[in-house]
Amino acid sequence: GGGDTPILNNGLDYNLEGWLLFQKILFRIKDTNFFLGPKLVYYNIDSEFKLMAPVDTWHLNLESYGLGLHATYDSRDNIFTPNSGIKADISTIFFRVENDSTGSRDYQLTDAASKIYWPLFPDIVLGWRLHGGFGSGDLPFFALPHIDLRGIPAMNYQGENILVTEIETRWNVNKRWSLVFFGGGGRAADSLGDFSESDNKWA
Repeated sequence: GGGDTPILNNGLDYNLEGWLLFQKILFRIKDTNFFLGPKLVYYNIDSEFKLMAPVDTWHLNLESYGLGLHATYDSRDNIFTPNSGIKADISTIFFRVENDSTGSRDYQLTDAASKIYWPLFPDIVLGWRLHGGFGSGDLPFFALPHIDLRGIPAMNYQGENILVTEIETRWNVNKRWSLVFFGGGGRAADSLGDFSESDNKWA
């Protein structure tokens, strides 16, 4: 067809209200920097979309349960402003979504992230972050992985798969003050094969 399509051109305004329960328990594997444990997510939200006449709004309630496993490796010298070490996490969660109108559906989210810190000089630290989010199944739009970078609004760029990298340089001026310089980029795609055709998003 042709002509303008207001929804495609301008999008839809929506609002999410509800509550979320998030629980994670990690146990250290004896005498190592490895941690392992279960992860539980529960949410019950009401979504409201502002449509055009003759229907002004569309309401939808979603209730979801998620259960998975989380693994962490942490060798940082401190958890607040690390100067050396590695923090790596990977988790996989299986979700079941219940809705009176559409029935139940299942989806899975896998998230992998790492932050690596090197002391270049006594007062200068280099940090490198890698992050990948991978979804499968019937994902709700708000559960899609998104490019998570400082300088880019959350959920602006979503896809079933995302890849992000970021570099940070921190100058520890003294014990109280530091200066941070950072930059990064990411891609979002609906499948792993689409990454090569996706646009880079920079921050």
